[in-house]
Amino acid sequence: MSFSIGGIASGLNTNSIIENLMKIERIPYTRLEAKKTKLTEIQAFYRAFNTKVNTLKDAAADLTLRSNFAQYTANSSNESAIRVSSGNAASTGTFLVEVTQLATPHVLTWDAANPDQKLADDQQKKTLTFRTGDGDKTIDIEVSGTTLGEMMEDIKNKINNNGELKGISASVINTSSGKKLMFTASETGKDGKIEGAKYAGALSEINSIFGAAASKEPDDAIFTVNGVEITKSSNEIKDVIDGVTITLVGKGSSTLNVKTDADKVASAVEKFVKAYNDVVSTIREFTGKEKALQGDSTLLSLDSNLSAWISSVVDLGEDGKHTLAEFGLEVDKGVTSADLMTGKISFDKEKFKTEYLKDPDKMLQMFNKTVKADGETKPLGIGAIIKDGLHQWTKSVDGIITTQIKGYDSEVSYVSDQMERMELQLQKKEERMKKQFVAMEVALSKLKNEQDWMSGQLGMLTKKS
Repeated sequence: MSFSIGGIASGLNTNSIIENLMKIERIPYTRLEAKKTKLTEIQAFYRAFNTKVNTLKDAAADLTLRSNFAQYTANSSNESAIRVSSGNAASTGTFLVEVTQLATPHVLTWDAANPDQKLADDQQKKTLTFRTGDGDKTIDIEVSGTTLGEMMEDIKNKINNNGELKGISASVINTSSGKKLMFTASETGKDGKIEGAKYAGALSEINSIFGAAASKEPDDAIFTVNGVEITKSSNEIKDVIDGVTITLVGKGSSTLNVKTDADKVASAVEKFVKAYNDVVSTIREFTGKEKALQGDSTLLSLDSNLSAWISSVVDLGEDGKHTLAEFGLEVDKGVTSADLMTGKISFDKEKFKTEYLKDPDKMLQMFNKTVKADGETKPLGIGAIIKDGLHQWTKSVDGIITTQIKGYDSEVSYVSDQMERMELQLQKKEERMKKQFVAMEVALSKLKNEQDWMSGQLGMLTKKS
């Protein structure tokens, strides 16, 4: 604990003197503090920048996937009869589809005209036995109820809550003529009929309680595609038109149009352009004149690489050599002055879509083409070049940006240690100053007391004489 006497003997403001002296002593510490702040800001920049570069790498990688250049759209002229969707590698064309019959499930119904009717004692508990596979495994469901209505509810709940039993669902409805227990096949069409050894034991027990079930037989879906009749057990059809899912929802006809969707492809390219421009503009924003990272060799090197990669000439063999500028992706389009160049891509979406529709595979190769050379795969397409090139920058262990971040981590840690040591030294120096000034004040006070005593003695001698 420090103690300070503020100029009692000297009349000086010693506290203020110490404070000002310490301000001078703290100048090196303040410089370290400013250095740490700057290093921390650069460190944070590189972390955020690494995320942007990874986003660009992923966007470039997406453009090397065939699936992103095989985009299709499908629509139906009458969605009250047919809904349609497309996936990758769809068969394009126009198809007239007419639905004459929807697929329906098999339904068994048992009636209870008087749901409150009490069951005989030997009917109040039953074991419903279902067989699975080849009949070698059984599923036994214990049901109970004192009345017809209670038994229906218990059968419904036990069947629906049994995780092993597949193929049917149970329900109970109230009608003007009493309750009805219903089994509905999980699958539509004749293939899903509730019959055979799987259900025989259970149905026999239920029939013994409620009487024979009424059966609503299942129907297969019947429809035509361009005049050719087709029968399916389901209303969802995936194997008639390649890459297209047709869902039958009602009787009627509809014209289906399946075509290449250039907008979806352009969206993937647009995502890449946005990521590329974000990285380039970030580099130039922070390395410009009088900016925080002016002349940063790491950022300038990446900027140079990106410029070279995006301007690469892609050799498509028989289709010749091309650059992305021919397909609507041009760097600094229309800029003639070096001072105005930004390095950013201008994306002519309509031009790109026009070129894509002419030859989708050619456009894919502009981004994903590779060649085998000396046992290695060499990237030629722009997406492949940028994806592989940025991998060296973004690797989590020894990537160029990762190494840069680790370097700043070390510098920040080193400066923090320096500051901690200097802070201890400054605290000790301040304590010494305070003690020295206290000692001075005590000494001055002692001298003053001695002076006063001597003055008193001299005064007394003068009176005597």
